[in-house]
Amino acid sequence: MGNPLVSIIIPLYNAEQFIVETIHSVLDQTYQNIEVIIVDDGSTDQSLQKVSALANDQIRLFKQNNKGASAARNYGLKEAKGDYIQFLDSDDLLAPDKIEKQIAQIKEHSLNTVAYCSTVYFPNGADHRSFTPNPDEGSFMDYSKNPLKFMINLWGGYTGKGSMIAVHSWLTPKTLIDKVGFWNEQLSLDDDGEFFARVALNADQLIYTNTYCYYRKFEDRPSLSRSKNEKAYESLYQSIDVKKQTLLSKTNELNAQYAIYRLYVDFAIQTFLKYPNLYKKASTEIPKVSYPFKIEFGGKKFIQMVNRYLGWKTAFLVRNLYYKLNAR
Repeated sequence: MGNPLVSIIIPLYNAEQFIVETIHSVLDQTYQNIEVIIVDDGSTDQSLQKVSALANDQIRLFKQNNKGASAARNYGLKEAKGDYIQFLDSDDLLAPDKIEKQIAQIKEHSLNTVAYCSTVYFPNGADHRSFTPNPDEGSFMDYSKNPLKFMINLWGGYTGKGSMIAVHSWLTPKTLIDKVGFWNEQLSLDDDGEFFARVALNADQLIYTNTYCYYRKFEDRPSLSRSKNEKAYESLYQSIDVKKQTLLSKTNELNAQYAIYRLYVDFAIQTFLKYPNLYKKASTEIPKVSYPFKIEFGGKKFIQMVNRYLGWKTAFLVRNLYYKLNAR
């Protein structure tokens, strides 16, 4: 297998504050057989100039009109020459040994193996190296060599508690992406969840690697992942629908039904009052199973008590009324 080429695809949009640090985290990789593909998605700041100043033989820069990150990633995939694909957002970072360790482990397994690692979340403006992963993250790393069980576990099918894996945690064979298809450019919220659901559930195995990727958190500005508009929820609904179809095409076991149940109920909670039409759509997709786990519901202790004895719908209405009364 030698030293396979890794294509690192970075969608770029108005990231002049971060793109230089992001590129340096790539060029500082201990694994050097890489190409960097940066696709500018119609930036209006100095992002392009920052990238041009760092241009070398490893960095290839492309431009497109503003179409979104998924379209930029697909553009990068079409230009990629690598055997493996590393996606990286323009404000996030990789540990120096990230790719080297993942390639080393992948070499020991089939060509249809996907590697992933832990994610360190750090606030913008802080030194990412001074932070460590959330210790609870380890509980979602079970079943890593069995993609089916891994995804059921990730979506809460065994415990009732779900989690997520960051875009840049993964290292994926290009042949597997060719098999499952490109990113869905119609999605905004959870486009990565939908894409990697298809990738993971079609892999031979998933390999956990003891290294890190770094995810920058912003407290002073809204992020796409926290978007609350109807279009974002439509995107999330479509993503959940693909997850359901992909998972149930592999198995119809009870724990898979539990995982789908949790995904749709979580969506229903978020849209219950704000977008009733989306709530109704989700409600019809909730599997008719006796769900054995407690639906997590935040709020005051008395609201949690309502949830425990009267269900999440009543608890949601009580919490909403409580917040309205206290806002007066």
